Amino acid sequence: MRVGIIIPDRGDRPEFLDNCKRMIRAQKFEGEIVSHYSSYPPKDDSIDIVPRVMLSYSLISKDHYDVVVIMENDDWYATDYIATMVDAWIKHGKPDLFGTCYTIYYHLQLKAHNKMEHHQRASLMNTLIRPGLDFKWPVEIEPYLDLHLWGTIQNRIVFRPDKHISIGMKHNVGKCGGAMHAVDHRTERWYINPDNGFLKATLDPESFDFYNNYFDNGKSH
Repeated sequence: MRVGIIIPDRGDRPEFLDNCKRMIRAQKFEGEIVSHYSSYPPKDDSIDIVPRVMLSYSLISKDHYDVVVIMENDDWYATDYIATMVDAWIKHGKPDLFGTCYTIYYHLQLKAHNKMEHHQRASLMNTLIRPGLDFKWPVEIEPYLDLHLWGTIQNRIVFRPDKHISIGMKHNVGKCGGAMHAVDHRTERWYINPDNGFLKATLDPESFDFYNNYFDNGKSH
């Protein structure tokens, strides 16, 4: 099993990228993992996740991979994330598009989290896609690539893992596509659950130390 990983990166949050590389090296997966970092300088201040993912997807599709995993450089992934996702993808018949039916969000400054259920799609950070598919991509400045993919590719399945295997981290560091990174953005809806030990109970110790102390250690500067 050959897994290609797409990691969009603008070079504006190197600590997160280094942590993401660490998490990939720690993956417990019996197969080949090859990471594709779209780490070229942005041409302007526009959101550019679409062309970055497109480029990596095109390169992976030419090189005989079995499946593509999209991982965002600032988010947390369990050490068995790839194994869990790929095993579930196989058990569900290897659809063209695959992912989790919910997303956990955690705000590093607010130190609070929430769970978003979405039974017809997955977030981009939790999306697997078959290489070599022919479909229409959105405009280059589209911030919500996940909504486009899950609304365009018809052979798609979502599943619910037995435990939390990822968390979407919000922080407002670097170029952020969604509005949820801001500390004052709809906090009554998105971040209604104080930490109360959630992060420590969910993350591996090294990841917990990185995320829990990110702003306290001045890593954001």
